[in-house]
Amino acid sequence: LIGDSELYPEVPADKPIQGLGSIIDTLTTFQKVLQTLPKGHVSQLHSDVSTLLDYFKVWMTFMRCTPKEPANGKSLDTFIQKNATHHVTFGYMALDRLKQFMQKLIAN
Repeated sequence: LIGDSELYPEVPADKPIQGLGSIIDTLTTFQKVLQTLPKGHVSQLHSDVSTLLDYFKVWMTFMRCTPKEPANGKSLDTFIQKNATHHVTFGYMALDRLKQFMQKLIAN
């Protein structure tokens, strides 16, 4: 772990899924994190998350849902900047949380 885990920004994957807004918020967070990682190993995953995010945005528009405000934009940006040199460890943490979220999404 990088530093104290209490300093990590809140990742929406830790919260229950509360509709399309929370799904889009969570996928947007993961997309932002994946963009900061070295391209080689996560490029397909970034593409898949982007496609899934686009699908849910279209569905949200079709269902006439109100977009949700991002949960942690500035704290996430700060955390990413501070840990840019630890991209391997940061990548493993992000991928593990993405996996947990996807399992929760499938279960719901």
